[in-house]
Amino acid sequence: MNYVFDQLREQASAALVATGLIAPEQIALAEPKNRELADLACPVFIAAKAAGDAPPVFAQKLAAAVRLSDNSLLASVEAAGGFVNFTVNPQVLAAAVLDEVTRLGDAFGKDHSVGAGEKVIVEYSSPNIARKMHVGHLRSTVIGHSLRLIFEALGYDVIADNHLGDWGTQFGMLLAAIDLWKLTPWNSPDPVQSLVDIYAQFNNALVLEERVAAQVEWKPAKETKTDNYTSENKLWVASDAMVRAMKCGEKATLRNLAREWFKKLEDGDVWARETWQRLIDITMAEFSGTYERLGVSFTTQHGESYFESMMPEVMAEAVEKGVAVRDAGGALVVEFDDKLPSCLLQKSDGGTLYQTRDAATCLYRLKNYAPARNVYVVGAEQKLHFQQVFEIVRRMGYPKIADVSIHISFGKVSPPNGGRFSMREGNVVFLNDVLDEAVERAVAKMRENVTEGRSEISEAEIGEIAETLGVGAVIYADLFQGPDRNITFDWDKMLADTGNTAMYLQYAHARCKSILRKANTPFAKP
Repeated sequence: MNYVFDQLREQASAALVATGLIAPEQIALAEPKNRELADLACPVFIAAKAAGDAPPVFAQKLAAAVRLSDNSLLASVEAAGGFVNFTVNPQVLAAAVLDEVTRLGDAFGKDHSVGAGEKVIVEYSSPNIARKMHVGHLRSTVIGHSLRLIFEALGYDVIADNHLGDWGTQFGMLLAAIDLWKLTPWNSPDPVQSLVDIYAQFNNALVLEERVAAQVEWKPAKETKTDNYTSENKLWVASDAMVRAMKCGEKATLRNLAREWFKKLEDGDVWARETWQRLIDITMAEFSGTYERLGVSFTTQHGESYFESMMPEVMAEAVEKGVAVRDAGGALVVEFDDKLPSCLLQKSDGGTLYQTRDAATCLYRLKNYAPARNVYVVGAEQKLHFQQVFEIVRRMGYPKIADVSIHISFGKVSPPNGGRFSMREGNVVFLNDVLDEAVERAVAKMRENVTEGRSEISEAEIGEIAETLGVGAVIYADLFQGPDRNITFDWDKMLADTGNTAMYLQYAHARCKSILRKANTPFAKP
């Protein structure tokens, strides 16, 4: 498909070549960093060297020799240092684009010949089970879903995977707390919030227990009073666990208890598995509602546990091929020489790690999909992790998947006062709360417009339209900033109806549609 913007570059290249001063292979058109100065720029350093001129001098000669036709998409050309800059003709460009949009309809922007049916895997969102989705999950979710839509528009067969965090030591903590405290979070009006609270309480108890333990003289196999914790701390469970452990003559802790429960989960303990599955079902019911609001969907939702049965084979193969070795303590270690820091595939207690699970995931995808691209949309803080995983898979003899695996990183979302969002610190802004607030503000704005006579929307229409406006505002606030930037969460900026925001764009779109309806033009269609 040859779109108007392709023609724009073709016209610029043709105009440069027609001067006879520069060869086609010396042309590398790009968007300039400062779009206020030009729309396209051509560096002339290579051509200037071949001509024996200084780049600024050659750029002046080249720009002066360029001739543009009256109906060209380009309006002007000028030299700027070692570059030749082009500006577009806005009237001609706008007319050409509008004609293209009208002619192609829903096919506009698509070119299925690019992908030609090749498989691409895009892994995105990937929240943790037993947690609520918070504002930090927005980035992976909307960036990943956007990439999925782009790949599909280019003709790729996309496998959109939600790689759920449904495995790990945090489930040992939850199982330990539920068993120890005899809890039934699934009966709560907000069961996922109950799981979040249980996790936080267990962590608080664990931290306090360790602090107290560091100051207490341990006397195994003897009766110990429970007054190590004050009643104000309300952490009777932590002290109770310590006392019962001491009675057994062991220096047991809540941390050890959590490790034991996760090991039971890995080993297939019936109660642990059944309870863990209930936690997954509870959480997925809530996630599904959030994804529906965001307009996000997936082809597969394989959690980390899906690859659990594959891990022993992956570890055995890594050992057989000399990629990993057992240390004196029994841990399975991968050394990368000076290329990367070492990592573990298995802990000394037999537990697996993220590297193990992601290596197994890579090999599963190679065997079942043989993708042209294997894309991970995950935060920038996981850069080292993916470098290690891809290198492990490559050393195991699978460059076909390692070489097409790509980590699309993005910056973090921080609270207004800096730092980072943390479940443990209790400063998380939950994603559904953000969406609800956005919708409420959209409702208030629409009612204000109706009251002041700027809108004829009925009260019955406000709810549905507000959902579209509010959720769209949140998505746009993330996407327009670019994935590499760190974002400071600012509710007012995100939901503002002025400036470069979704609210402003959608209101402007509505006003334009109103004008077109009154003019009775075909562009007035919804």
